[in-house]
Amino acid sequence: MKLITVDSILMGRAKLNDLPKDVQENIKTLVDKINQFFDGYTWPKHLPRIVNSGYRRPSDQPKNAAKSSPHLIGCAVDLDDDDSGVTWKHVFKNLPKAKQIGLWIEDPRWTHGPVGSWVHLQIIPPKSGRRVFIPSTDPAPAPNFWDGKYDKSLDGK
Repeated sequence: MKLITVDSILMGRAKLNDLPKDVQENIKTLVDKINQFFDGYTWPKHLPRIVNSGYRRPSDQPKNAAKSSPHLIGCAVDLDDDDSGVTWKHVFKNLPKAKQIGLWIEDPRWTHGPVGSWVHLQIIPPKSGRRVFIPSTDPAPAPNFWDGKYDKSLDGK
């Protein structure tokens, strides 16, 4: 069973065929890689939805979003999580698989806590090349959520 679909990434914001060809391909690749990564994972029933945010038009950008967000080109998705990090724990345990598939993850100290709780995954590497990357110079909203330690051999492409 597929966890996400092209429609769940589009979130009713656009029709796939109306988007530039490169964005269409990015979205299809994103859906494929996310479904590969979560193959065999049972989504927690207590989470109200799976996709928090997928493809975004510039008008859909949240107030503090990066101006060059990979969401704008169909290369990123935010998946729902809870304050305990049930989704994050699965992602963290499977970082080698994330490297194999080609997924990068925002540091959960920036995606959990008072800002809400989600896991950001993307199919393009961040400038740092880190598998779990810090998305902002702003202080982490949840600095105690995780210690930031993982096997650095998982970084890069």
